[in-house]
Amino acid sequence: MWPSIIGWSLSTLIAITGWWIAITNLNKQHRRNLELDKQKFVREMQIKTADEAISLLSKSREKLGELNLYLLLLPGDLRTKYATNFEIHSSRWEKPNEQVLKLWENSSKSILEFTYFFESREVVLNRFVGMKDIYLEQLSELREIIGSYSEYLSLTYYSKYFNGIMLSEEELVELENRTKEFNEHVFTFLSYVHDFIIELQNAFLSETFGYSIPVRQPTDPKYKVLKAK
Repeated sequence: MWPSIIGWSLSTLIAITGWWIAITNLNKQHRRNLELDKQKFVREMQIKTADEAISLLSKSREKLGELNLYLLLLPGDLRTKYATNFEIHSSRWEKPNEQVLKLWENSSKSILEFTYFFESREVVLNRFVGMKDIYLEQLSELREIIGSYSEYLSLTYYSKYFNGIMLSEEELVELENRTKEFNEHVFTFLSYVHDFIIELQNAFLSETFGYSIPVRQPTDPKYKVLKAK
């Protein structure tokens, strides 16, 4: 009788032990699956967020590029007009102050679209908060400068050009210098947009594709490069 009881007990113990091991393994596998699902979700969210952010930044770069090009050509158009003996029509000198403001409005709108998106995905983009703060500081500076430059350009246009009065050489040089100064701020912001795009790609896409994009390396140390911390 005792051998039967002992045998039954051992069989029961083995069965219980086997059941416990099976349950433990199932729990471990379940936790691993949950962790893998979490990692997959995080990865997909990161890539989707990066893709949308890069798309918005690219739009900002396009709009700022239009403003940058306009400012590059504006003073030269006037010099060309004055250097020739026949009438040259330049569309850039049709209320240039209003054109600059319109180009800036388009740029500012696209910049803010990215900012709003960033804030709605800050949990995903948390390592770039420092970059975003510098980005917004530069935007604030640009807003102040655009007001001053637009006012100057409006005065120059309506008091001189609109009335057919040629600008003196000194006034032309001032126009070139003030336009160049403003455009340097625009170009700096363009550079920051470029830096942001590079950092996002390197952070979220480089591991997948096995390639990292070199960061910008300006020759002049006065120019900053935005980097994620």
